[in-house]
Amino acid sequence: MDLRSTTFALAAALLPAATAAAQDAAADLRSKDVAVQLAAIDAIAAANGDVPLILPGLLKDKDWEVQERAAMALGKLGHAASLPQLATMAQDGDVFRVRRAAALAVSAIDAAAGAERIAKKLKGKDQIAALEALAFVLRGHPGFAEIDKIEALVAAADAEVREPAAVAFLEGAADRAAALRKLLGDRHLGV
Repeated sequence: MDLRSTTFALAAALLPAATAAAQDAAADLRSKDVAVQLAAIDAIAAANGDVPLILPGLLKDKDWEVQERAAMALGKLGHAASLPQLATMAQDGDVFRVRRAAALAVSAIDAAAGAERIAKKLKGKDQIAALEALAFVLRGHPGFAEIDKIEALVAAADAEVREPAAVAFLEGAADRAAALRKLLGDRHLGV
């Protein structure tokens, strides 16, 4: 038997075990024990298989660690159907780690569509949360189409808006060197 045949035979032998483990993990998602839920989410993400129907629902779990881990798993698995929910969570999550995990998941699934969705909140009362989420979503995805809206907020009257606007502007700018030069020339220390 050559190496290729041996590898194929081994993979075929392990497939039923991996499928059974994924099914057990899907059942464990409903557990009342948070540690069991977290382990199940990790097992599902590691299996790179189908997303169980309950996994997106865990984004609304009462435990923030479950929310965070579910967001991370959905991003890793590229679950496009959860993009709207993750984009909302990236701005509205109760805990920073949940918001960050959701924003990074949005970035992994579809950064352009997610950033567009989040940018709609740049004029509301959730402006700061939207800018913070955009900074994570745009990290590694420069060339945001609506960068001019973010750039305008770098000069906002509200000092609390300027700093997250500067970070999001730098992350989303197509020419980061030019964006950095512009930010370094700003008169506001926070920028």
